[in-house]
Amino acid sequence: MSPRSKQPPEEQARKILVEASPLAAKLLLEALQEEDTPRSARLDCAKEVLNRVYGRSQQLLPPREEHRLEVVLEEEAEKDAK
Repeated sequence: MSPRSKQPPEEQARKILVEASPLAAKLLLEALQEEDTPRSARLDCAKEVLNRVYGRSQQLLPPREEHRLEVVLEEEAEKDAK
């Protein structure tokens, strides 16, 4: 780490990825909803969304408690804020 660097490279990379995560989530949602997207890609997007929200499950049965997933797109959040 050079004296000029305020953060280690790993932290800099993590910050960049965290900042890009809303766009990545939006892209996953768009691909999931787009009918022209191949079904296999839509399934992969759905799995990734669920894995990110609930984690990769090792069990075959659903969890006992109910979970609610709500996705708010940036434009909708701005409309609600006004």
